[in-house]
Amino acid sequence: MVLELPSEFPKADEIIDFENDSAIVSSYKKYKDQVKDDRIKAFFTMAPAIGFGFHNSEQTNKITAPILIVAGKGDSVALVKSNAEVYYRLSKIHLFDENIGHYIFLNEATEFGKKMVPVIPIDKPGVDRKKIHQETSKLALEFFKTRKIENN
Repeated sequence: MVLELPSEFPKADEIIDFENDSAIVSSYKKYKDQVKDDRIKAFFTMAPAIGFGFHNSEQTNKITAPILIVAGKGDSVALVKSNAEVYYRLSKIHLFDENIGHYIFLNEATEFGKKMVPVIPIDKPGVDRKKIHQETSKLALEFFKTRKIENN
């Protein structure tokens, strides 16, 4: 299986064989029954990454809590195809259009933040980060409200 790794590993050129690599297989066997946590009543994720780690539906078949994924089609950090859409088989997904990137869900940057990490606060022209935050908040509130998630 040839795998497109996330941008955080730009020089990684190894091929990961999830089905036959002894370290991966033994880790999976050791932890496969520990992915369910009854304390978690629902999942709301924004621009999830590391989707390539979930290559087998058996890894998540015990997760029964509702899941909603929010991502942007324009995410060039955690590509939707190899991340959010991988998780989609477990859940519902809401995709913003191709103008919405990975870092849109982070706070609006201060002047100091813009100097420290200039790539994070840059959105495509015409994208209103505050509006995306409001829409995302509304999605989250509706998601949890309709499931009547309660603290135990």
